[in-house]
Amino acid sequence: MRFLLLLYLYCFYFNYFRFSLIIMSSYPKDLCLMFITIVGLKTVISDKEFRRVVFPFLLFIFLITNLSGLYLLGVKGVPFISLMKRLIIQSFRFLLSVLEIYLGFSFLNYIKAEQFIKIQYFLMRILIGAGIYQFIAFHIKLPYWGLSMTRSIIAPSATYGIRPNSFIGEPKTFAIFSLMALTFFAYSYMYKKISLSSFFIWFILSLFCFIRAESGNGILGVVLLLLIHFLIYDMNYYLKVVICGAGLWMAYFIFSQPDLFFSRNLEILLALSHLDFNTLLYSMDDLVLLPFLALIGNKICIFLGFGYGLLTFYASDYMEYSTWLIKFAGTSFNIDSNVEVLGIVCNYGVLLMLLSCLFVIKKKKELTRSCIDSDLLVISGFLFNCFFLGLFIAGNKVGLYFSLGFFLRVNSLISENDSSLEKT
Repeated sequence: MRFLLLLYLYCFYFNYFRFSLIIMSSYPKDLCLMFITIVGLKTVISDKEFRRVVFPFLLFIFLITNLSGLYLLGVKGVPFISLMKRLIIQSFRFLLSVLEIYLGFSFLNYIKAEQFIKIQYFLMRILIGAGIYQFIAFHIKLPYWGLSMTRSIIAPSATYGIRPNSFIGEPKTFAIFSLMALTFFAYSYMYKKISLSSFFIWFILSLFCFIRAESGNGILGVVLLLLIHFLIYDMNYYLKVVICGAGLWMAYFIFSQPDLFFSRNLEILLALSHLDFNTLLYSMDDLVLLPFLALIGNKICIFLGFGYGLLTFYASDYMEYSTWLIKFAGTSFNIDSNVEVLGIVCNYGVLLMLLSCLFVIKKKKELTRSCIDSDLLVISGFLFNCFFLGLFIAGNKVGLYFSLGFFLRVNSLISENDSSLEKT
């Protein structure tokens, strides 16, 4: 299992790296997870502690999905074969998600915390370094790659020619990864895992990659993390007011620079703000508009979800409002949301999402208060950020389920830490 877990960690960070001559359309992480599913499923099922904390979650998803399926068959008249085909496909996807929760739950059984940090540090330097090289090589005519392993398709930048994507997909994904790297290097230095010089070099390089990726998702990620930490961090009320004021001033200063991509995104948002609600609503992408209309038309599903993977049967009622999906997909289509938090709500509901957020925040605070293991504190801080970035913006491209699995294990980690303190 240790080998499989290491393989997963390496493949995960090369999530969108395509071996153009070998695996044209498959992702190594997905292949790795399929292999782990075949080999490691028995281990997952036999883990009593994992079953105890995860089975209530699985039971909730199972009940909602089956009740939703019965409603689709009996009330909406969805063909049985279409529904079963969809459920079978989504069940396999869900199984992979559950397995990733297990990997996050159990990885410290197979890899020491110190080793995990070293692996993260090694992989992050490779991927940040690849992004730096890609940007430089484009400008001085060295060999480089674009969105695939050739130069044929790049993500263009109006100002700098290219938006780097390293080996992990589109620039928006690389922007989120660069933000993750920034937080990881900061935590590592804070707990004395890397030197000041290493922190300074890799923090600056990660910041450069974040800015050059020119992603609105990256901006949202920064705002999200600052907001989450600001809300949960205990500090004096007046100090919070001062920080808010300083943040607003800094935001105004940054957004007032016309050459920065931040400002270009702000101009788009300001233009959209002048539209009336209906015009703004129907100017949305189909994969935002249709899930949104499905939730509004089935309000109880806002709280409980449609059942895992069943959104398409509810959203199809609103295909008349589609601008491109029905034109290109015809009657054979599958509707998913391309906004992560909207997709999470459609699959799991707001109730389960909020419970997960509160649970992770609570466990992070408990571990910070009671743990003296600096390695665990680095990992918990990093995975805490990964969880919220994944939940609201990037999905499992930043280890959403893996992070959740780790925080499900925090109870036992705190108990183990307390026992070691009593012995000493």
